[in-house]
Amino acid sequence: MTSEVFLQILKKGELQVGEKEREHDISSLRKELATLVAEKCVDPSTQRPYAVGMIDKAMTEAGYSVKTNKTAKSQYVAPPGFVSDSTLILYCRCRSA
Repeated sequence: MTSEVFLQILKKGELQVGEKEREHDISSLRKELATLVAEKCVDPSTQRPYAVGMIDKAMTEAGYSVKTNKTAKSQYVAPPGFVSDSTLILYCRCRSA
């Protein structure tokens, strides 16, 4: 009887995530997405890649929010809207990898 209850909980139950763990997951997903963008974009005046922190700041200024149910790669579109809309980063030229 007890094992049946456990099996039913495992089949139908939902995983509850704490607030700090959720914040950590969102933060790491956001950083991973910013890293993907930083790897592909260069500053046209210096021909150097943008810093991840600069990309993250542009994402914040543009109000971009990551989707926790999707991976960073699936959310990445070159060039992302938050890069072209931001006043911080006016131009993004994608590098050929």
